[in-house]
Amino acid sequence: MIVKPRIRGFVCITAHPKGCAAKVQQEIAVAQASPMECGPKKVLVIGAGVAGLAAIGAAQSLGAIVRAFDVRPEVAEQIESMGAEFLMLDFEEDASGEGGYAAPSSPEFREVQKELAPEISEFSSKISQNEALFMRIKSVYEKSQKEPLEPAKQRVLDLIYEDFAMQGADLSAEDKERYAAINKE
Repeated sequence: MIVKPRIRGFVCITAHPKGCAAKVQQEIAVAQASPMECGPKKVLVIGAGVAGLAAIGAAQSLGAIVRAFDVRPEVAEQIESMGAEFLMLDFEEDASGEGGYAAPSSPEFREVQKELAPEISEFSSKISQNEALFMRIKSVYEKSQKEPLEPAKQRVLDLIYEDFAMQGADLSAEDKERYAAINKE
């Protein structure tokens, strides 16, 4: 599971079969906890295979505005049938592979991904290491250790806290800079 940074209010998820729907729910919970955002949450699902469709369903059930993209234009109907908007990007290459799977991306496409990866990592680090946001999550987490929530809510909170901690939110300022630099490489 690769969680992309929240770009202009979107929670971006690259679909992967292991726990995609649960991760979407977790990310929406984080976005809802943010004091900087209000209004309906927007979710962009990148990759509309089985896990991507599950992510669309999970996000829809939480009341999010859902948009989805896939390199295979033939999945547009499936995305739209679930109530999400299909984003059509103008690609020169055909990414449809055999058996309904996506074909490997071209070297040119991978080069663009490689160029953008440091910028995306830097932006992601700024969010995951946001002191005010992490302090809010940490205070709710610490309170829940004394007064546990319902099991499902507790599990989501535990995952959110652990995710932020694993991404360096609890590090010293110097260690956060080092962590962000390593991620940017």
